[in-house]
Amino acid sequence: MRIAENTLQKRAWREVTYYGQGEGPYDEPYVINVRRMDSHGGWIATPSDLVRFAIHVDGFNHNRNILQPETIRKMATSTAANRHYARGWNVNEKGHWWHGGDLAGTTAVLVRTSSRFCWAALTNTRRGESAEAIDDMMWNLVSKVSAWRSALT
Repeated sequence: MRIAENTLQKRAWREVTYYGQGEGPYDEPYVINVRRMDSHGGWIATPSDLVRFAIHVDGFNHNRNILQPETIRKMATSTAANRHYARGWNVNEKGHWWHGGDLAGTTAVLVRTSSRFCWAALTNTRRGESAEAIDDMMWNLVSKVSAWRSALT
C-alpha cells in the first residue's frame, strides 16, 4: 500500500487507470488532489492488501493484531451519536464491521464479519451509489457459496 499521486502520468507501476463518469468536475479522478487525502482515502491498495490489513486489526487473534485489544474494542464500539458507526468502521448488532467509500474514479468496500470472514472489493470508477451496490453484490456472492454462508450469521 502507498499514497497515490495526482496524475495519470505519475501513477504507480501496475496501478490502474481511473475513470470518471462525466458527471462534473468533481467526478474527474485526475483533477482532485488525492495526495492531500493521505489520512482518509488517498491510498493505493489491492483487495488483498486491504484484507491483509484487516486481519491485523480484526480482534480475533491477539498474536497477529497490531493494536492492543482495548484499542480494537474502542475502534469497533459504536458512538452515542450513531449506533451504527464506530471510530472509522460501520458496525452492526451482529458484530460485523465494514468501511466503504468512493472518490472520483474509484469505489471500495472492506468487510470483516463476526464469523472471522473478511473481503474487499474495488473498482476503478464510481457512479451514484456504487459503494452500496458493490457491498450488496459481495454479500450476495458470499451467500451463494455454501462454504462461506456462515459469514452471514
